[in-house]
Amino acid sequence: MLILISSEMSYCCIQVAEDPIFARDGADVYVESNITFTQAIMGGKVVVPTLSGKVEVKIPKGVQHGQLMKLRGKGLPRHGFLVDHGDQYIRFRINFPTVVNERQRAILEEFAKEEINHENNASSEGHWSSSLLNGFACIVYILEMDNRLYQQLSTA
Repeated sequence: MLILISSEMSYCCIQVAEDPIFARDGADVYVESNITFTQAIMGGKVVVPTLSGKVEVKIPKGVQHGQLMKLRGKGLPRHGFLVDHGDQYIRFRINFPTVVNERQRAILEEFAKEEINHENNASSEGHWSSSLLNGFACIVYILEMDNRLYQQLSTA
């Protein structure tokens, strides 16, 4: 943001630097929170920064990557009002593991099989678990291909 203030003989130029934690849109502020994929599925708690300090917020079960949560009144003061504040939005970023051990792989494969069986028995179109299933299926497939490639390279 650039503000120029002028009088007849003097100029003042103020430039506001980008904040490494918060993004601003008017009186509203945005912050990102990295969570694990198990926190996204099962819910939990995470500590996030606010303009007045850190707060612990509840992660809703089934939260999606990029989903926003509003902290009402935790933003900046609205222009001309000291008591009226904007909101703070938390954008959840889900971190998927890039490597899993054998036990984790077995659990993910069992979960994927159970979800496939469930989807075949009941329509869950539009349900958050169907998009989650696709993510798990992709993770399992990639890990299987990675494991096969590793075995081929190590035996060659």
